[in-house]
Amino acid sequence: MNTASAKYRIASVVLNYNSDADLKVSVPQLLAQQGIHHSLIIVDNASQPECVERTQAWVRETYPDAVIGTVGDFISN
Repeated sequence: MNTASAKYRIASVVLNYNSDADLKVSVPQLLAQQGIHHSLIIVDNASQPECVERTQAWVRETYPDAVIGTVGDFISN
C-alpha cells in the first residue's frame, strides 16, 4: 500500500532489553499493518553491548533507511 494514501499515521515505540530475537519477529509484524503510515522507534533499555550490536546490525541490514543513534546523537546543545 502506498503510505502517502494511508488514512492514519501511527507511531509505535518498542522497548527492548536483551531481546533482539523478539524484535526480529515483532517489528516486521508491526510494519506489515495495512492502511496506515507507520513510524517505529526502538528504544534500548541498557541491553548488553552484544545485544545492542546485533540489533543495530539487523536494523541496518533489514531497514537501510532507518536512523540509528544514541540520544546524544539527536540532541543539540
